[in-house]
This record gives sequence, structure tokens and C-alpha cells, in this order.
Amino acid sequence: MTISIFDKNYIENTFETNTCDEIDFGKSVLEHFLGMKNAEISKTSENISICTVNQRIGGSIDTDVAGIYNDDEHFIIVEGGDSEFIQNITNSIKIKNS
Repeated sequence: MTISIFDKNYIENTFETNTCDEIDFGKSVLEHFLGMKNAEISKTSENISICTVNQRIGGSIDTDVAGIYNDDEHFIIVEGGDSEFIQNITNSIKIKNS
């Protein structure tokens, strides 16, 4: 399992500073996933999507799953091969405002 955490404000502000173009980082990443061959994305809540990609490798099907938490400030990807486990971990993400 791999967990990647991104500060959306930092990424979007840095991109705009360097290119003078605005970007919606979360939307861009989801569009990238949708562009993958055999990708399926299901939105399970307002902030959570599950992306599943099935690939044929050496005669068998390999399934990769990414749970994506996306709100105004955070973008978190939980990746692995066990769909149920990845969905449970992703659904358990809670952001505490300080």
C-alpha cells in the first residue's frame, strides 16, 4: 500500500506562479486517471472517489486500486491491490481543522 499526500494550495499556487496559468490539481489528477486504459472511477462520497484499473499481465488480470480523498485543501491517494482494504482506508480519512 502507498499513501501520497499533497498540499493542493501549494501545488496550485506554485503552478500559477511559474506558468501564469491556473490549475485545479484534484480535477487534473482525476482526469489523468480517467485517461488510463480500462480505468473506472466511482464517487463514493462528496470527497472520495475510487479508481480501479484492470490490466492483463502475462495472461492474468492485475487489478490496481486507488482511493482518492479530494477537498479544497487536501489531495490524498491511497494505492494498492486489495480493493476492499483500499476503500476502507480511504473512507476512514478524516481531516481535523486546527
